[in-house]
Amino acid sequence: MSGLDVASGIAGLISLSISLFNGCIQAFELVAAARHLEQDADRVRCMLDWEQYRLLQWGERVGLEGGSTVQSRQLNWTLVTDLLRQLHTQLTDANILRERYNLDVIDPNDVSLTGSRDSVSSRKGIGKLWAHVKPNLQLAHTRIVKESARAGKKLRWAALDQSKILTLLNDIGHSNNILHKMLESAEQDFVRNALSAVLRDLVSRSTLPTDMTIIKALLDMDYISGTSSIEAAASLKQLRLYLGVDRRSDEKAIPREHTSFVDSAINDNSSGSSRQTLSKLSYKQLQREETVTIGECRHEIGTYRSPKKGLHSQVLIEWKSVEKQVEARLKTRIERLTLLMSNISDPAFHSLKCLGYLGYQTPGACNMYGLIYEVVDLNHETPPFSASSLRPLSSLFGLSKAPSLTRRIRIAFALAETILQLHTSGWLHKGIRSENVIFLDRAMHVWENGSSLGPFVAGYEYARADNPLEMTEDAPSNPIADLYRHPEAQGVVRLSFKKIYDLYALGCVLLEVALWQSLEDILFDAGNVEEKPAEAAENSNLQQEAHLKWTAIIRGKQLLIEKEINASIFDKIAYHAGDKYRDAVQMCLLAGMSTQTSEDDDDESEESIQTQLDIVRVLGQCNV
Repeated sequence: MSGLDVASGIAGLISLSISLFNGCIQAFELVAAARHLEQDADRVRCMLDWEQYRLLQWGERVGLEGGSTVQSRQLNWTLVTDLLRQLHTQLTDANILRERYNLDVIDPNDVSLTGSRDSVSSRKGIGKLWAHVKPNLQLAHTRIVKESARAGKKLRWAALDQSKILTLLNDIGHSNNILHKMLESAEQDFVRNALSAVLRDLVSRSTLPTDMTIIKALLDMDYISGTSSIEAAASLKQLRLYLGVDRRSDEKAIPREHTSFVDSAINDNSSGSSRQTLSKLSYKQLQREETVTIGECRHEIGTYRSPKKGLHSQVLIEWKSVEKQVEARLKTRIERLTLLMSNISDPAFHSLKCLGYLGYQTPGACNMYGLIYEVVDLNHETPPFSASSLRPLSSLFGLSKAPSLTRRIRIAFALAETILQLHTSGWLHKGIRSENVIFLDRAMHVWENGSSLGPFVAGYEYARADNPLEMTEDAPSNPIADLYRHPEAQGVVRLSFKKIYDLYALGCVLLEVALWQSLEDILFDAGNVEEKPAEAAENSNLQQEAHLKWTAIIRGKQLLIEKEINASIFDKIAYHAGDKYRDAVQMCLLAGMSTQTSEDDDDESEESIQTQLDIVRVLGQCNV
């Protein structure tokens, strides 16, 4: 057989595959529109949407739907055609639909069953979110459906049978798995990462606690990467939605009636999240020992002992002063934050274990509240820990020996992971800076030998739900902390805090980690390039010197967001930490500045989540 004949044969198979692929997409619509699903309709359709989305993404990667055909030439197109034909038959053959899945083919002219699949606007929960996820694939889906649309058969469930519905979903998933495994390993990795990004996007967008149940069911698959961190974020978001106090205007309360085959099928116990108990601690059982001042942050080391709760721990206390006139509202926020923090167990969330909160009355206009974090579990006779063993990142820059590039990249990656998890669950930190990144020296684990425990993100005193209507608190202003604040979050007139402001602060910390230098010094060096400090110092007093210094620092801060003139700063990052690390810092500092401000806060928020996924991915690629 000549080369021309082989090429012609492959072209014929690809053409047939395109036809079958389009037919499968249309068949998904047929099954998803089946009647008599009743209260489980939206859930089953969402799971079908997911499998349809997987097939669309596969089609894009192999060139059947708007993608490159480079990959397609390397496939066994005979096998691809057979698999697509098998999937199409499963979804369209009347006998298989009836006997295997309990789906009846019905008369399309039956006036009692007219109408097509619900529109996105009429669907609920995750179903209505698909239009926002990967718009290019959604457009492809719409085009295929319109091109294939014709008057034809319709389906209905003869009887709702849990095993039959699960069989249908499993069969479709199995076919998709085989198709995806035919991709090259690099392509498979790309698809796994893309699916993870979509699920994280859905977690962030979802407005019902029950959406998280469906998402966590989808996570139980080996073709998705990073499932543990997404599941942890989903659980955190679900708990926040169950609580409901900080619910956004577009987020809904959980329906009272919520028993269905999907819940039992995935065996999810997270519905118990609504029954989580708040761990309120007693001030009388706290022994306050040492005060730790980290820049402008005041922490205390103490011991908390409660035989009833089985606690005997050395703890770190983050104190918060609350004005009595707004105490009722802020106490509720503290309680919700504590409940969320105490239920996080994901290793991608790098913060100390939160035991609970406590409060005590003081004379005057304010009362005190403290978030209690466990440092040492004394029940296990771990050696106690002193205030000198608490190492804020800001205190480490002056040490004579800087950590290796490998360790610095690991620190940066851990910080980016933590903020991604926090944002995905719907919370803002509002206090990211090097003073609030801590390390712990314990026993043989000390900073000097490279084994100190951490980093741990601290400083949650002003954290709140990502809700523009939520009461906001302005942290006490001080010159150093202001350096980490986004330009829009400063001044007399400022916008409501949002994710990109946390990202900006994260970028400042990543900049410090890269150069292993305080932000103050970095900005001074960047902004002082045109000055002559030696000559200025000879003819100035201390006050003038301080003014000149801060003028240079503010100029340096402006350079961080001036894309045309900040090359020297980012060239320095690339020199010290590599091009990819530089790219990650740029993504943090310039998030939200590449385009005009969006009128849709939700779209801006989800763009931030995607940016953070890119930042974590890029930092993960910095192999040293």
